[in-house]
Amino acid sequence: MKKVAIFVEGQTEQIFVLKLLSQIFTIGKYYTDIQSLTGKTGFRRIQAVKDNEAYFSNKNKEWDYYFRVIDCHGGNEESTVKSDILEQLPRLTAEYFCSIIGIRDIYPLTDAVRLQRNMVVTDCPIPVSIILAVNEVEAWFLAEDNHYAHLSPELTIEKVNKIAGIDVRYETTEAIPWPSDILRQIYRLIGINYTKKAWQAQVTSDALDYENLYLSVRNRNNSLNNLLECIDGVFEESKYE
Repeated sequence: MKKVAIFVEGQTEQIFVLKLLSQIFTIGKYYTDIQSLTGKTGFRRIQAVKDNEAYFSNKNKEWDYYFRVIDCHGGNEESTVKSDILEQLPRLTAEYFCSIIGIRDIYPLTDAVRLQRNMVVTDCPIPVSIILAVNEVEAWFLAEDNHYAHLSPELTIEKVNKIAGIDVRYETTEAIPWPSDILRQIYRLIGINYTKKAWQAQVTSDALDYENLYLSVRNRNNSLNNLLECIDGVFEESKYE
């Protein structure tokens, strides 16, 4: 069984990642352990978001993959994704995790190059990859052009493009400085106020066309492609073990 830890900045990313995993990996072959971290850095407390009884009652089940998806409750400049990975590293090593993935936004910071350098983690017993969602994970949602019609037939691509200022079907949404604000303006056209609350993140995540994300959107959004390559790597390694 391959054990992978995924640290995310907040609940929006956690909900999206859980849905993404469900679309890539076969049901019954993987298990997700959903956790959140609270408290000050150096004294973080682990809280289970859902009951793990299903996993522990099936200890002898031959899971192919075990994903621990951890909400760091960070945000803006105070993102704790990297520090939480380093703090949890001894525990994850002892539990035989084989890979760690981190996801954090760039917004509202502007120096992406410097931030990327600061996200590099080396000399670790477990490979660590920290993905910078450029500029927010909502850029990935904006770029998935099929989900607008799923939310409402009135949300045409022409209306979306007018607000976005680009054609989201062909241009990169990574050029948009504040993607969540653009998504908020678009959703208001159909009476939805996008606020990053859990229910709203779930509505959006459920509406997304994951085949389109996986096959097309990643080609015009480098940060999404980086994440999918990390997940692809977990899958590919398992095929040759």
